[in-house]
Amino acid sequence: MGVVAHEEPEITGTPQIWTLSRMAERALCPECGSSIWHRPKVGKTPTLGQGLFDDQAGWTRSREIFVDNKPDHYAFGAPAKALTGAAAIIAYLLGRLPK
Repeated sequence: MGVVAHEEPEITGTPQIWTLSRMAERALCPECGSSIWHRPKVGKTPTLGQGLFDDQAGWTRSREIFVDNKPDHYAFGAPAKALTGAAAIIAYLLGRLPK
């Protein structure tokens, strides 16, 4: 799971960044290897790893992506915007993933 940042996050230290593809890049902590973000090259809005945050009280889930690939036994609580894999990739490439 990830948290979409709507502004550039403040990072202490220098993350190790590598390009995954023509579509996106990832950043890792160079000391422990923890994932910090996944950022598309279009739109530049990073998705931060949810485990980076201590206090998640009051957070709500706003969307699910790749719902057509999730196991049958997966069921999250409250409903959220659901996108198939194809719809999510198209929205991602256009920089239009719903909030």
